[in-house]
Amino acid sequence: MLLFETVALLLLLSCPGLGKPTELISCLPGWSYSKTSCFRYFRSQRSWAEAEAHCQSLKKDAHLATLHEAKDLHYIALVVSYYQQTQPVWIGLNYPQKNQGWKWLDGSTYKSTSWLSASGSHSGSCAELSQDYGFKKWSGADCHEAHHFVCKYTVLH
Repeated sequence: MLLFETVALLLLLSCPGLGKPTELISCLPGWSYSKTSCFRYFRSQRSWAEAEAHCQSLKKDAHLATLHEAKDLHYIALVVSYYQQTQPVWIGLNYPQKNQGWKWLDGSTYKSTSWLSASGSHSGSCAELSQDYGFKKWSGADCHEAHHFVCKYTVLH
């Protein structure tokens, strides 16, 4: 990861007009910066609820990753693929109550017409990014299964 972060930082710093490095990266140690958010991939395996609790224990406003933009999905897929390509990864999408649809942890509703598509498999009420699709499609899984996970928090400028 150090090599990846170093290369990413050098690319960002070589772009004119992006400001000083202190303005660019204001994430906690071990977290990666992308646009306005900080992400961290965890290889420890936890249930969906345990993963969410772990995110919150690290930073009050951190949660399992919500993916409202394609750039976030592509960034997460790249980071996860750097570490492994075989295990599904929890994200911050679930089906909290019957007949209310899939919801992101920020309270917004998942729209099936969005750029983030489902794989078609919904054997549970918590969402995972599947390795079968390069971590670019989600599927529903049993919330009690233990998976790797990605946390996210927004950086305020």
